[in-house]
Amino acid sequence: MNFREFLDSDEFEARVTDRWPVNKSMYDMDDPDEKKRYEDDLKERLSSMRRKVVSDRIVEEPYVITCWRGFDLRSFERDAERIGGKLYLKGDKAMSGMLWFTYDIQPVHHYDPREYALEHAYGDGYLLTYPLKCKRSYREVVYNNGSNLHEPPEGTKTNPTELDNMAVIGGRLYELPSGWHFTWQVEKNIGFKGRLEVSPPMLQRV
Repeated sequence: MNFREFLDSDEFEARVTDRWPVNKSMYDMDDPDEKKRYEDDLKERLSSMRRKVVSDRIVEEPYVITCWRGFDLRSFERDAERIGGKLYLKGDKAMSGMLWFTYDIQPVHHYDPREYALEHAYGDGYLLTYPLKCKRSYREVVYNNGSNLHEPPEGTKTNPTELDNMAVIGGRLYELPSGWHFTWQVEKNIGFKGRLEVSPPMLQRV
């Protein structure tokens, strides 16, 4: 009997103990709800051990990250530049010489990135909402029980350095275009160095 045949056999479930594959002592078995939770967890664990791969592929796709930056009037006048009827923003006079943005896929749950940017648009300022086109890639494994796994492609660097244009967030690798960087505050900010063209619909007076 090979390992796969063993997993599918009655003998496999006969090996279940109070400590494997789920530790029964972590549940109050006198409580009906806790007992049900234990049974559900055990069933889920056994199912995950028996699951079979249906497909395993590398996904590469275009993706749009929504970025926000708030300006008060002083910082907007400092960073804004009009050339040939077009509006550009540049961050060479801002902190670290770049424009700082919050963004919608950040793995921080204790604050709202849009509201955080809006706080910097105090007075009669502006809120910039910028659709940042990037590339997203990940390994997607689909199992026969309906579950799936998303993880970075093999060999991906998972600890970005300062001004790195790639970062792993939520099991997916995001690669930003030229001039854009995940900053040392990767949990909160994306930075842009250079001159950024923006259209009027991206700017909201607040």
